[in-house]
Amino acid sequence: MGRLGILYREAIELVKKISCLQNLRTEGLFTHFPCADSDQEFTYYQIDIFNQLIGDLKRIGISFTLFHAANSMGIIGYPESHFNLVRPGLMLYGIHPKPNLDIKLKPCLSLKSRIIYLKRMPSGQGISYGRSYITKKETTMAILPVGYGDGYPRNLSNRADVLIKGKRFRISGAVCMDQIMVDVGDSRINVGDGAVLIGSQKNLQISAEELARLSQTIPYEIVCNISNRVPRLYIN
Repeated sequence: MGRLGILYREAIELVKKISCLQNLRTEGLFTHFPCADSDQEFTYYQIDIFNQLIGDLKRIGISFTLFHAANSMGIIGYPESHFNLVRPGLMLYGIHPKPNLDIKLKPCLSLKSRIIYLKRMPSGQGISYGRSYITKKETTMAILPVGYGDGYPRNLSNRADVLIKGKRFRISGAVCMDQIMVDVGDSRINVGDGAVLIGSQKNLQISAEELARLSQTIPYEIVCNISNRVPRLYIN
């Protein structure tokens, strides 16, 4: 990773030095996959050199109780990397670490809001900053009190959908700091109706993976960016 830890070539000498310290008890050894979702050849190589390190240490009389390497993608795609501990990350929250994986995960997070205002708009009306959305006919705009100040990406403007009354509606115009506008046409929608930005409603779903794809980022960034001003509701 080039992050914390040390290069594997230096590991044996460091472990020897640590093992000589009288007030420390060595318990575990681990590594981390930088590209288990994108480079299978390198990941197998990494598993091999980790196993080699374990064997080299045993031969000089140094052993550990715990070994771990597998992140979510390691758990799903590389059984050889499971050792005696694994470290699920994204998949623990029901998010796929890579598209098109043959595994069914149930998301445990939803991001929801409610319509606070409905405004009838004429044809040809520009919506939000930059007027990037122009109404094509007389229509109703639904206003949601959520925006990039809450961690909802601004680059989802005019791209992502929200779920209202069991239907998909496209965000209309630029995402503001505190508000999103949604063209709901002539649909029977009321102030106070719920809107789902991430999650399910009836038989429809908007996933963190979908927003990540539209935002050209990873699902981790979508869920981590949800700011502290968004109230958390934990359901048992």
